[in-house]
Amino acid sequence: MSEKDSIESLLVKLKKERAELDITIAKLESVLGIESSDPNSHEEFVPGGALPEVQPPVDNTQKLRSDTFFRMSMPAAAEKYLNMVKRPAETNEIAGALKSGGLLTQAKSFELNVYTGLSRDKRFTRVDKKWGLTEWYPSSPKSAAPKKKKRKKEPVRKSGRSVKKRAVTENQEKD
Repeated sequence: MSEKDSIESLLVKLKKERAELDITIAKLESVLGIESSDPNSHEEFVPGGALPEVQPPVDNTQKLRSDTFFRMSMPAAAEKYLNMVKRPAETNEIAGALKSGGLLTQAKSFELNVYTGLSRDKRFTRVDKKWGLTEWYPSSPKSAAPKKKKRKKEPVRKSGRSVKKRAVTENQEKD
């Protein structure tokens, strides 16, 4: 048996083991309710059969340079990040990406700041414990513009003073 044959044999064995591990991981993720990290995890391994193709997970943080979010506001940087990855992301993922992308912060709990900032900004909406851009979900409650409350105008007399102010002034004169 040549060296090449033994390497090929080892490679086949390792690929089978990897496929079996991928199936086990997918089943455990399913039990825990975690979205599968492997897009091909639904494929079953059949001993002696063809091996499922396993794609390496896509890491969108590789596109981040150390100055990607430099001098940006947190909401603007989060919006840019979500547009880069083109999928909803969890708060900790967004916070980590913003930090590694050069967003400057002195916050003790940056992740909490990110959560608060995203929850207050109408550009973002919650989707199953993740954050997405509201523009991706047009039927989302945040996508409708909030209605402003109308202030009641105080009645004004011919003199130009409001009724309330004048009443207070008259009471002060009596004292």
